[in-house]
Amino acid sequence: MTDQEKLNKLVNSLGGRKPLANYLGVSYGNVKAMLRKGKKDLPNWGKSMLYVNDIIMSNERQELEQKIINWGNSKNLNNPVKQTLKTLSEAGELADAVCKSELDKSIELNDILDLVENGDLDDVVDAIGDIEVCLTILKNQLGLRQIHCIEVAYEEIKDRTGKTVNGTFVKS
Repeated sequence: MTDQEKLNKLVNSLGGRKPLANYLGVSYGNVKAMLRKGKKDLPNWGKSMLYVNDIIMSNERQELEQKIINWGNSKNLNNPVKQTLKTLSEAGELADAVCKSELDKSIELNDILDLVENGDLDDVVDAIGDIEVCLTILKNQLGLRQIHCIEVAYEEIKDRTGKTVNGTFVKS
């Protein structure tokens, strides 16, 4: 998707150019120029496009999460205990996929990117996606929001001390 397409999508989702200008902190005239010409030399272009990308990704994630929740509801997935067990099962599949992959031999980022491009991590990607689906349904069942869960976890670990041993953090 081009920058112009992203901007147009955001204009539509926010309800017009003026709300977009307010959100991005740029003038209405700059938004018009951004939409018309895509002038990257306009003030705050780079920063504005970062915001646009973040908003679009956030909106797309929300839409996808709602689809997952609707799917879970249509399948009568309403038992948090069973959903937790399903999540653990998927985590086991992730562990299996990682163990079967070449990840332990791929220390450099470029090596890992090559594994992704070659499809060598398809089972890992699938397992991570399955876990995300399970957690999305579980959060919905419990009435929790992802950001809250992450904030609680971060608050717990942020001051943790310890050391990394063989690639694994061991707390003191």
